Amino acid sequence: MLHSILVTGGTPTDRQKRIKDLLKLPLVSGPDIMIIEPETVIGIAKVRQLTSFLTRKALGQNKAVFILSADRLTLPAQNALLKTLEEPPAHSTIVLSAPNSQSLLATIVSRCQVIHLGSNLKPSAENLKTAKKLALDVCRASLSQRLKLAQKYSNRKDLASATLTNQLVFWRQLLTANTGLDPVKLFRLVENIDKTRAAIDQNINPQLALESLFLHYPESNFSAKIDIR
Repeated sequence: MLHSILVTGGTPTDRQKRIKDLLKLPLVSGPDIMIIEPETVIGIAKVRQLTSFLTRKALGQNKAVFILSADRLTLPAQNALLKTLEEPPAHSTIVLSAPNSQSLLATIVSRCQVIHLGSNLKPSAENLKTAKKLALDVCRASLSQRLKLAQKYSNRKDLASATLTNQLVFWRQLLTANTGLDPVKLFRLVENIDKTRAAIDQNINPQLALESLFLHYPESNFSAKIDIR
């Protein structure tokens, strides 16, 4: 029995259909299945809960946990989950679902069998290019310009949330790449973006949240090493 599976790509409906198929894993019955529904943010408490669930004795032969929006895992939660993936309880399976693998730590992805459902890569490339441009614009902007950029991307809650999701993917890629950038600063920025996105999803004023975030972005000299080709 596989210990960890990551379902990526496709549409949310595609991933839901594949998850339903995986819910029929052999030798796993209803009481031995835990489903973590999509949330605004999945914190470390949920990971501890699923780990506790998996370590308890199964009523049948195996146990399984399904995380339906793994891209919502915070960095501390991902690090905690990694420990479980590295030493999974016997007779257990963890299934993750996310739009793409870039939204998760590379070390988590490496521990999973990845089932990629396919997608149109062009929009993803365009989103990443847009995210890189915005990151550079903010880093190079004055304080007043940063406030204007925050206003521009906070007209709608869904726009602010999508913008931060793309920013999160972009900065996480830099965190794992050999860019010569300060990894401590990158890690703190990624954490800040993650927390801001969660706050907006929990109905914090998007403009105030983005203003606070953008004011804490690195300055122009930090952006010099970012490759936007």
